[in-house]
Amino acid sequence: MEEEKKEKRVMPLGTYTRFGNFKIKRVKLLISDKGTAREENANAKITPKYLEKNGLSEIEAVKIACLEELWCVRIPQNRIMYRFIIDLFEENTKDCDEILSTLLCNMGNVTSVGDGLYHDIVIHAARAYMNRKDEISSKEDKEKEKQEMSNKEFEQMVLADELREKLKEEKAN
Repeated sequence: MEEEKKEKRVMPLGTYTRFGNFKIKRVKLLISDKGTAREENANAKITPKYLEKNGLSEIEAVKIACLEELWCVRIPQNRIMYRFIIDLFEENTKDCDEILSTLLCNMGNVTSVGDGLYHDIVIHAARAYMNRKDEISSKEDKEKEKQEMSNKEFEQMVLADELREKLKEEKAN
């Protein structure tokens, strides 16, 4: 039971295409030095001089939104998930559509309501959580080291005071 090969779909730049209960399109994102991103008009011509002057970099992303646009997610082109979504969408077979539909539903369930720049969705969130956990534990380790150093310094100060007292007593005798 071989599936008929349909004509490839092309994901439009700047215009939504409906896919089940979602809308999907390619967008241009301008990312600042601070890590914030904003969507730019797909037809806008942005000069390298403007980007450099404002500390921005331009990147293409896939924007996926629910029909009411109460929820959306942007996946930049430098992520594996971007290529995966584009390939599934453009393949235009029933199997690929089912996979993409499941993926989009899972994204909707996993990510919070709002507008944000998400990367590899769950994987990225898990990595961020682990990195945060590592940062916290390393901060705790550093605080312990500081406390130990403070204790050692205090002990050294006490010893130095005791030595001074002994030296004064010896000089007095």
